[in-house]
Amino acid sequence: MQEILGDVAFDTMCALAQKFDWIMPKESEREFYARRVADFGLGFPFKLYAHPSDIEKLQNGFTNDYSSCQLQGGIPLTITTCYQIEEGQTDITAAFFKESISPLVITATAQECRNLLQNPQLAQVCSAYLKAFVQAVFAKKDAEIAKRLKEEAVLEYFKQKPFFREKFKKILESHLAHLQQHRPDIIKGWKYYTQFLEICKENSKK
Repeated sequence: MQEILGDVAFDTMCALAQKFDWIMPKESEREFYARRVADFGLGFPFKLYAHPSDIEKLQNGFTNDYSSCQLQGGIPLTITTCYQIEEGQTDITAAFFKESISPLVITATAQECRNLLQNPQLAQVCSAYLKAFVQAVFAKKDAEIAKRLKEEAVLEYFKQKPFFREKFKKILESHLAHLQQHRPDIIKGWKYYTQFLEICKENSKK
């Protein structure tokens, strides 16, 4: 499973494309394959409506005062992922961040960019706000990843629960019958499935 996740996903897809005569992924798509979809499942895009009247409020950090959203003359900025940039929007992330925040990006229309440049103080406050916001998003992502159930924990559960272990084994065997018949080499490469079968085999001897 790890071969199709994260940084190694692109190389794995290239190897599969070469082996099965699929269309070879483009180098420009490497970042797409590296993306972990669930890591940023937080309801993007988010909108930041920056209004000159917010300067003092934003200088104090996050705020629950949304009254300026009803006012004219604000500048809407979008915080989204590089895979969800809306038509007519330009990636302006570099205006706020020296380092990459991939897969997140900050976008706005060309006119909104010009409006923001005409108000350096508002741009500076937006920059500080966005940095704090993005830092919080990545912290939330890391916290969610840390809470995920690890493969080892699942294997340990099945080791202790023979009834559910056998039921799960039968389900897997049913779903994998065709693959087992025609491409057993693929199944042999599945680390945790192999360990699961070993647990089943060891416990059947008891």
